Amino acid sequence: MRDGGPGQTTDVLTRGAEAGQTVVLIDGVRLNDPSATTGEAILGDLMVNNIERIEVLSGPQSTLHGSDTIGGVIDILTKRGGDTPFAFKAEAEGGSFDTARLNLAANGTEGAVEYGAAANYYLTSGISAADLRPVNAKPDGTHNWGLTANVRVHASDSVSFDARLYYTHARDTFDGYPPPNYTLQYDGEFGRDTLLAGYLGANASLLGGRFENRLALLCTDSDRENFDPSLTPEEDFTAKGRATCFEYQGIFEANEVDEITFGAESETTTLNTESIYNPAAILGSDRLNSRIISAVHAPRASSLWRWRRSPRR
Repeated sequence: MRDGGPGQTTDVLTRGAEAGQTVVLIDGVRLNDPSATTGEAILGDLMVNNIERIEVLSGPQSTLHGSDTIGGVIDILTKRGGDTPFAFKAEAEGGSFDTARLNLAANGTEGAVEYGAAANYYLTSGISAADLRPVNAKPDGTHNWGLTANVRVHASDSVSFDARLYYTHARDTFDGYPPPNYTLQYDGEFGRDTLLAGYLGANASLLGGRFENRLALLCTDSDRENFDPSLTPEEDFTAKGRATCFEYQGIFEANEVDEITFGAESETTTLNTESIYNPAAILGSDRLNSRIISAVHAPRASSLWRWRRSPRR
């Protein structure tokens, strides 16, 4: 669900749950913004580039993904590895509303290293989210550029290391409610959003592949700023958030149809917001420690929920 053209507020409401109750991942890296009101992912700035597939798991998944997955999990998997050491793809598009898009992507396998990376740039003058009559006809433009990277190094047949990165920076114009009418119309307001998410992980497969282990560090940094040219100073709102998570997950196949999953994680979240209407900074922090153990019968009946076991099966 998107309120207007490209770059405008965009939410995914899985099974009717609130936006912050669906976790969105790229290669297992969380895109949910720790500075957002409900912790939702800022999907208006998400560009589709170098995507291999998208897996959607509907329904509560708190055992493996945390209590904020009431609606479900969306995992976006980018291309990594391949049959050649280097494969390259470039795309350029242009169209109405001063729209241009450039995508560059590369992937391949060289010895023990599998990799994939992409860069994208998108620019458009957009369309107006407000009334299209002449008084409000100015469009809501956006420009956006971002990067993704996904590397796996196989130290041996049973041990591998992962490094993943997601970065986006966008400038989005949006409509407001200026005086004297206080109706939705173009007033020059715009926002700048930056999100950086990273993943470092180690994987070990023991007992002939029956006992798989994963240890990982995940970090998400967000920085959002809103500007209103009618105000002095123009910057009327800022929000910065950070989430850092250490996690371990083990999966033991007891037999051909029974599987035991267990693990632990510790996540620290910080928040810093300021507004011209409330100059005092609002600071917050939270720490969550958790442990899980889950036994599953017939684990091969579905592979979607098992993305953490092997994101690149």
